[in-house]
Amino acid sequence: MGEAARTITAEDTFFLKVDWVTPERFYELTGVTKRAVEGKIERGKQGKPSGWVLGEQYRYDPDGNVQVSLTGWNTWVENSQRVSGRG
Repeated sequence: MGEAARTITAEDTFFLKVDWVTPERFYELTGVTKRAVEGKIERGKQGKPSGWVLGEQYRYDPDGNVQVSLTGWNTWVENSQRVSGRG
């Protein structure tokens, strides 16, 4: 028989709620470089389809630093059509 289901604790939910991370942490988690993040933000500002949208994939914290949404990135990846032809 398998193990009994474990109850999710408040400590567990802290990790489940982490969404907005620095570009450096985003790189550690996804392999997407800070330079690539900056390019996606810039393309979004230009209205290009491969760009990111402020408030969805990225935002600025109170100090003016970029924060990247893991949820927003996952949605962007899942909903994006292949634009570059790479891969």
